Amino acid sequence: RSGRKAGGKKGSSRAAEVGTMKFRDLGGVEKLLQQVRELIEYPLAHPEIYAHLGVEPPRGVLLHGPPGSGKSMLAGAMAAELAELGVTYFRVSAPEIVS
Repeated sequence: RSGRKAGGKKGSSRAAEVGTMKFRDLGGVEKLLQQVRELIEYPLAHPEIYAHLGVEPPRGVLLHGPPGSGKSMLAGAMAAELAELGVTYFRVSAPEIVS
C-alpha cells in the first residue's frame, strides 16, 4: 500500500498514501535520520524558531542514490512520521519530472 498513489492512478499528481514504516523501523542509518529530522521535521514542527532567526526553512528534499539504496523506504518513513504533523506527501518519479 505505501507506494501507491491515492486514487491508484500511476503518474497522477495526487498525494500518495502513507504506509506504516517509521524511523524506528530503519536500522543502521541513525546519522542520516538525524540529518533528516534537522532538515525536514524540525522546521515543520517548530516554525517559530526559524521565524525568530529570520531564516527560511527548507521547502523540500530530493533523495538521490543508486537503485536499492533505500531512498523509497526512507521517503515512506518520512511520510509516515510527518503525517502526524499534517504534512502531505507527494511521490514523484524522475520520468514524471522529465516528461
